[in-house]
Amino acid sequence: MFSLFRDRQELEAIPDDAYFAKFKPWRAPHPSQLLLEKGDRLAVCGDSITEQKMYSRFMETYLTVCAPELEVTVRQYGWGGEVAPGSSRA
Repeated sequence: MFSLFRDRQELEAIPDDAYFAKFKPWRAPHPSQLLLEKGDRLAVCGDSITEQKMYSRFMETYLTVCAPELEVTVRQYGWGGEVAPGSSRA
């Protein structure tokens, strides 16, 4: 099913530069419903920027204020020097 979905999805616009010609990024799908459910735990994983806990606090504050009925908790799991596989630094 995933491959069928990707085949139908539109491509994202790319800059008009020869360097970007090899990239064919798909547009992100528009969610049809809220993806979080009541009591979900959201893990924010990353490197030293995540370790600062700024972004995870922003997300937790946003979710607490905008959807308090979900009772979602957010935790950060940032580790200085860590890289995500496939990122530009990996």
